[in-house]
Amino acid sequence: MSLYLGASLVALFAPSLQWLLAARLVQALGGAAGITLGRAIVRDTSEPARVTRDLALLNLLTLVGPGLAPIIGSYLAEHFGWRAIYVFLVCMACAMVVCSWRLLPETNAQRRPMALAGIASDYGRLLRNPAFAGFMLGGACSSTPIWRPCPISCTSSWAMRSARWAGLRP
Repeated sequence: MSLYLGASLVALFAPSLQWLLAARLVQALGGAAGITLGRAIVRDTSEPARVTRDLALLNLLTLVGPGLAPIIGSYLAEHFGWRAIYVFLVCMACAMVVCSWRLLPETNAQRRPMALAGIASDYGRLLRNPAFAGFMLGGACSSTPIWRPCPISCTSSWAMRSARWAGLRP
């Protein structure tokens, strides 16, 4: 969140297009942390029977931003100039940082030190899981830019084949 806030400040005061583009890149990296943090919190705090429902709600709420951003951004740019967009984003980032710092407790009750060998082992076990592999292939085939030229029926077909390969019923 701090990375997003810092990048938003740089974008607000960017002296050139190059600075603005670099700040937007760093802003995107910082913003991605919020999505990851939200999923980790759901994993840590939800009971196994509720995880799917809670993640679905989180994903729905994640779609609100890209849906409202053009409306809010165009209004601000039209009435106050393009820098007003970044004033708004800095204010939102400040609110997020303060709320995260003051209101968000640690949710992972089973914290353990990071061990590279353990992480590699966990990834290996995950990649050998047929259900995960099916969802991974299906998701990759339906949402990756490589498949964009392919008609929807083609990507859906790949997703269905991946699910069947993993032994899942769509």
